[in-house]
Amino acid sequence: MTAPTLLPRTAPVPSWGSTVLVMALRDRAAVVCDAELRRLSARVPELDARARDEVGRTVQRVVDAFFGGDLGRRVAHDAGLAEALRVLFSLDPPGGRS
Repeated sequence: MTAPTLLPRTAPVPSWGSTVLVMALRDRAAVVCDAELRRLSARVPELDARARDEVGRTVQRVVDAFFGGDLGRRVAHDAGLAEALRVLFSLDPPGGRS
């Protein structure tokens, strides 16, 4: 038995759209990455600039891998996924919740 969904899986993404949602996710990821890289710098101040840059590039590759592929298309065609991502990452559309 599967749990009922609130929105049909084939419903379009409501109101603010998949592109804005994916952009908001990327923005949130950038904020988290920046904070964690600053935290690393504070915890390991002896890390040289070259190593620090490599860690930053590695983190960026991980983020890019999560957003690669067809995430935008999947979000555009699955209102349930869009809503789950919005709630999970506490995202609101530009100008506040619609």
